[in-house]
Amino acid sequence: MFSIIDIVGVAFLVGIVSTFFLTFQRKSLAIIIKTLPRDLKLIWMFLRLNYNFIYHLQINSTLAKLFRITAKTYPNKIAFHFEDEDWSFERVDILSSKVGQYFKNLGYKRGDSIAILMDSRPEFVCVVLGLAKIGVTAALINVNVVSKDALAHAIRSGNSNSLLYGSRFREVVENLQSVMPELKMFQFNDQPAEILPEASDICSKLEEITDYSLDVDIDAGNTSEIIFFIYTSGTTGLPKASIIRNTRYILGFLTFKLGNFWKDCEKFQCTVSQYIGEMARYVLAAHRKSKEKPTYTLPKMFGNGMKPETWKKFIKTFKVGQIFELYGSTEGNFGLFNLDNTVGSIGYIPLLFDMFAPVLLVKCHPSGEPIKNNQGFCQPCAYNEPGLLLCQVSKIFLLTKFDGYTDKKASEKKLMEGVLRKGDQYFNSGDVMMRDENGYFYFLDRTGDTFRHCR
Repeated sequence: MFSIIDIVGVAFLVGIVSTFFLTFQRKSLAIIIKTLPRDLKLIWMFLRLNYNFIYHLQINSTLAKLFRITAKTYPNKIAFHFEDEDWSFERVDILSSKVGQYFKNLGYKRGDSIAILMDSRPEFVCVVLGLAKIGVTAALINVNVVSKDALAHAIRSGNSNSLLYGSRFREVVENLQSVMPELKMFQFNDQPAEILPEASDICSKLEEITDYSLDVDIDAGNTSEIIFFIYTSGTTGLPKASIIRNTRYILGFLTFKLGNFWKDCEKFQCTVSQYIGEMARYVLAAHRKSKEKPTYTLPKMFGNGMKPETWKKFIKTFKVGQIFELYGSTEGNFGLFNLDNTVGSIGYIPLLFDMFAPVLLVKCHPSGEPIKNNQGFCQPCAYNEPGLLLCQVSKIFLLTKFDGYTDKKASEKKLMEGVLRKGDQYFNSGDVMMRDENGYFYFLDRTGDTFRHCR
């Protein structure tokens, strides 16, 4: 018996192939045949992604609701291995509920925002999850933002008048008081430290809470709610707060320690690891110095920004089964995926998808400014030609919707209108890329201050 998704998938594929042969016969049939296995894999993933996305929209899923189901189903299963400690889902659920109850008792309500300045550790997740349970948005501040002016800007751009910070940031927060005397402060001691006079000791308060049932609050949540703000890197200015809703979240770590990477992989029997490009390069460099042969092999890794030369050496040295390279930006409305280990590629779009894909490469000046034709429209790039990456914005199709920043003017700067025709609208990634004749995309350069997960 075929499922609905099977039937839709076959119909969708037939439609694509038919359209191709009717309108794009000039393209090489050999390339289509060559990349068909790869493309079918991506199409199937795309269909399942959309099916699950629509399903969660229909049942009004939120992070808090999904976690509640998981915690009730697997209370004793390990959620986090952290240093020498194991955190079960039940433990995370209890602590996060206490956090939510604490702020609810203080009068915080759905739609409010609290800035968070903590290292990545289980308690950090519990804080964010606890706020999500009562509908309070967490503004996740980069721990490297240490100047008081930049920190104050980040808090204000997250529409917050409260800050919850880890004990490591005590001195940074103390300096902040001179520019934000009205700020409500909560200190979370993940290590012994004196509480600032103006701050509340949240850890001791959480121990006093015995009634922390938040089912009513969790049930009141909806898919379109803002769950947290993530900040751009502020490459060309102060960081901007990008809006992340439950819809997007449903589709950070401590300082990386080179010497512990393979030891931790073996200790916890990891089957998948996440990376950023520089991390992989550092691991290779450390390996060359130590000359110790890893005793554990990772089946899979996924992440962003692994350069071609690092990629080849990493697979050869550590025998990693497969590397999944991804592309995306904090505030962007699209992503690319490399599912077949093609070295250096950040992802691909099947040639069969050309007539449907919202992603576009347009000719641009070295500054990143698009080159217009006589009619004032952008000019699409040919294969192997560098161009600015754009993605069409849709108000109907939620996967390509652009929520932008809390700063409306900053959001408007990321949008381009009249790209190929009057009335259309595209998100400007600020990234220059190239696409080859097989549909693979390769990152070349960046022009704006978009926070990229890639490099």
